[in-house]
Amino acid sequence: MADENVDDIVSFKQKITNLVEASLRVTFPNGPNVVPLIAPCAKKDAGDYQCNNAMSLWPRIRNMGTEFTGPEPIGQDNL
Repeated sequence: MADENVDDIVSFKQKITNLVEASLRVTFPNGPNVVPLIAPCAKKDAGDYQCNNAMSLWPRIRNMGTEFTGPEPIGQDNL
């Protein structure tokens, strides 16, 4: 029974990863290929998982003429 719970967690995290990956492709169709960085939230009151791509993505797209003004708007847009 415990193995089924682990499989459910892995499957759920993979589903989140797939959704974030699709969101990044839509948000940055001409941008760099980005592997979603999904991790458990450090603060449990903030949710279960978080995407940690905004900080690393910002330097790669800042000069591409996007409407984004920093990492925070990138993260908010991908919610």
